Amino acid sequence: MFGIQGFKTDWGNSKLEYYASKLADSVSNYQEKVTDLIEYLDKIDVELSALDRCQYKGEVITQILGTIQKTVDQMSLNNYSNLSKWIENLDKTVPIISFYCVSQLNNHIFSWNPNWQPGWRRPFTCGPQC
Repeated sequence: MFGIQGFKTDWGNSKLEYYASKLADSVSNYQEKVTDLIEYLDKIDVELSALDRCQYKGEVITQILGTIQKTVDQMSLNNYSNLSKWIENLDKTVPIISFYCVSQLNNHIFSWNPNWQPGWRRPFTCGPQC
């Protein structure tokens, strides 16, 4: 909108100062949003990296995913364009990392018990409480 108004304004127009002020405000606002977005993306990258190598504890994983969700929620409140497309890509990334975590857990279990195989269950009876 400001660009269209600017094309219609000549140097002698009394509205030029108002237009320049509004344009400067818009550019400043845009710059702040870009800076904030970069911080949000950096925060999410740190959390994804932490998820990739975190302890295998539910509360740790829950905390990491909660931080990612809060950051995405803040991005949504700030009305970033194309956020839904970016979230689709993020949703594809988290299961890949989760699969990697499960794979690492399998490796740890196997190193602890070399006879263990994924999908293998030791037959047992646990009595009436099962």
